Amino acid sequence: MIWLAAGICSAALARQTPFAAEWTRGAASIRAFAALRADPSVCGIGVLPGTTLAYLPGYVSLHRNVPLQDNIVDPVSAASWASDLLTPAPRDRLPPGFALDRCWSGTSIGFGGAPNLCRYHRTGGCVPLR
Repeated sequence: MIWLAAGICSAALARQTPFAAEWTRGAASIRAFAALRADPSVCGIGVLPGTTLAYLPGYVSLHRNVPLQDNIVDPVSAASWASDLLTPAPRDRLPPGFALDRCWSGTSIGFGGAPNLCRYHRTGGCVPLR
């Protein structure tokens, strides 16, 4: 009876507002990396400020050895080695060739982070990083 009561209390508390977001935290980033994994043209990923790589699934979900760098302050510098840029919100100014592919929404990425993650993709190959 004690285990049953504890289980019911835990389930009830998990659905309350302060705890409900914890069950889906980072769902947008998981969906974004699943899309990156499914796209064979991905040859490099740059993460722009506003989203920290520590809160993204990274190589665990990507299952591919492609360059993955975060805190890309100057997206122009990533235009040669990255086919994809991830940012927490749609942006107006990105290097030529990058176009908004898709945005995923969900509860915040990380603690107090942005609720969205947008993918900008460009076609063509990547220059290998050294």
